[in-house]
Amino acid sequence: MGKRAAIFVVACIVLILVAVTMSVLVRQSNTPWVPYVSRSRVPPPVMARMQTTNGVLRVFPAGMGVLLILPDGSLWRWGQAGGFAFSRAMVPEQVGTNYDWLQACSANGQCVALRKDGTFWHWGSDYGAPLISSVPFTNLILSPEQVGAENDWASVTTGDQHSAALKKDGTVWAWGHDEHGQMGNGLGTKETNLLRLSRFYLHPIQTNLVQVSTNRDWIAIGCAQGSDTIGLRANGTLWVWGHVNRFWNGRPGAIFPVPTRVCRETNWLAIESDLALNRDGQVWMLFRAPPDASASAA
Repeated sequence: MGKRAAIFVVACIVLILVAVTMSVLVRQSNTPWVPYVSRSRVPPPVMARMQTTNGVLRVFPAGMGVLLILPDGSLWRWGQAGGFAFSRAMVPEQVGTNYDWLQACSANGQCVALRKDGTFWHWGSDYGAPLISSVPFTNLILSPEQVGAENDWASVTTGDQHSAALKKDGTVWAWGHDEHGQMGNGLGTKETNLLRLSRFYLHPIQTNLVQVSTNRDWIAIGCAQGSDTIGLRANGTLWVWGHVNRFWNGRPGAIFPVPTRVCRETNWLAIESDLALNRDGQVWMLFRAPPDASASAA
């Protein structure tokens, strides 16, 4: 073996040992591995100018883009909010023509929003389409359409091909894909992956809003752009249903087909995505470990 070949072999062995050591350290510290991203791949910032105003600009991050509600109540999109199904807006574009939007949210293939009159609106993947069709599921709603006729909605959220909404009476409702228990009503024969029968496609979705459990004391809901939904109840407890992709302690994800209590603490005040705020002013990232009503969030 020549000198260069020997050096190459030693270098490979060193790299393997370093990789194994880093993997062990990450697992022991329960810290997720964060890959390095070269700055050369990060696009340069773009400046967007607004007229001087004392109003509030509300920003709703959307993964591949952002939704904005301006002080005048108009709704705008920037980037590719909602996923690849939408065209990319290189500059902010107005969504619809209304000027009374309160809240907006988007995830994979779906956007939802709430207006001041308490109505619930959506665009993107059409969960109201027929369950069985002779063509693949490609229905796409390009502009906001109202969901149902109710005007008592308090909050809306959306995840990976499912959406949820909170009513003023404390009930939570959901619709969309249900193969991972996203509706929070357990798994059954209707929950299955996409199934093709001859020339027909059977879609595992709920085309109408269905109530999540029977509780009437929910005060907040949120999705982490996955197949899970997080709920906060009036007694300060946190709950989750659907599919949690992974836990920070290295354990693989799991499905929770009905609302499952996350931890024993009862001092939670607010949630946003997979983050929770408690009465001590602390913000916690959830799911360091699987849900356990008898265990601490720590």
